[in-house]
Amino acid sequence: MPNESAKEQLIAKAQKQYIDFVDELKKHDKDYIIENAYKMLKMQDILSILEEGGLSEEKYALLLQAEYPLEQLYYEWLASGLNENYEELRIVLNKYLQRQEERSMEG
Repeated sequence: MPNESAKEQLIAKAQKQYIDFVDELKKHDKDYIIENAYKMLKMQDILSILEEGGLSEEKYALLLQAEYPLEQLYYEWLASGLNENYEELRIVLNKYLQRQEERSMEG
């Protein structure tokens, strides 16, 4: 998809990852699904934030470098120790991007 913007590519990649995750959940018993429901919800929130926009093309391109961007951002959020607030997910996203930008400047 060479004519797609980095945002469009990232959204498509993240949507596929989310759909694949949900499809995988459906293969398991209800206990497994319940155990992973929170992860599914947070991944959906992260996807919504990405779809809302507000990032530069360069930042979308940076996120595209992650093999599994939703999973990466989910674990970044878990490691942050922040609560469930939607805005805190944005904070985690921005901090992750800042670290990634610093790493790309070093290398």
